[in-house]
Amino acid sequence: MTEVTHSNNGGRIPPQDIVAEKSILGAILISDNAIADALEVLRPEDFYDEKNRLVFGAMLNLYDQHRPIDLLTLTAELKSLKELKGQRTHGQHLFQGQNLILRHIFMLKQIRLEDCLASISW
Repeated sequence: MTEVTHSNNGGRIPPQDIVAEKSILGAILISDNAIADALEVLRPEDFYDEKNRLVFGAMLNLYDQHRPIDLLTLTAELKSLKELKGQRTHGQHLFQGQNLILRHIFMLKQIRLEDCLASISW
């Protein structure tokens, strides 16, 4: 018999793999072609983790504008998105959320860099 996972509020939790989401975002930060490959099968709403969803959406915006996707442009895009949302919600929590997202991006970049270095035979 298959066990069904439920959230605290009684609803079903959709299938998820947060590590895979982070790996995709990290790959996009490292490889110029990764975003095109990811867009063949993924959309922002496919990401379970809200931070990952926001980061992927910002990456998609940069790609649509033919701008490079790196730590600097991604940070600027996320700040821009935060300002747009802040005009509608007027909430300080958005600024705090932005800081969490930027720390999340930095962590993803570090993980991917460590993975790349670990794969090199010295």
